[in-house]
Amino acid sequence: MIWIVLFLSMIWLHIYDDYHTQGILAQFKQKKWWKENYPQDLYKHDWRIALYEHAFQWSFTTMLPLLVYSMWAWKETGLYHGLIWWTGLLVINTKVHAEIDNEKANNLTISLFIDQILHILQIGFTIILFMIGVN
Repeated sequence: MIWIVLFLSMIWLHIYDDYHTQGILAQFKQKKWWKENYPQDLYKHDWRIALYEHAFQWSFTTMLPLLVYSMWAWKETGLYHGLIWWTGLLVINTKVHAEIDNEKANNLTISLFIDQILHILQIGFTIILFMIGVN
């Protein structure tokens, strides 16, 4: 039952983060925005940092329920391998989220619908990998 609650919490945090807290990063992660507003060569790669900042923000926020679970398990059992798994999954999720968002925002190869389905699948795989790692 706890895994269902964690999964639903992660979905809610995904929706909250992707639609409410992204802010200016939604524009800054687009190459097009930089070309239109700062066409100088100095700024031609600045979209990348915004893309990865958003991807890290999303990954950290979405994975907060797993972090809380890991810290509770560490306190209860003394085992900290959940925190190690959490950190590894944070890095992987940041990279995967950035790649998916780049396809939507810059390469224009996927729609918002596909983007959201992929992020929900990403959350599902994260839960499965986390369960494998902590059990």
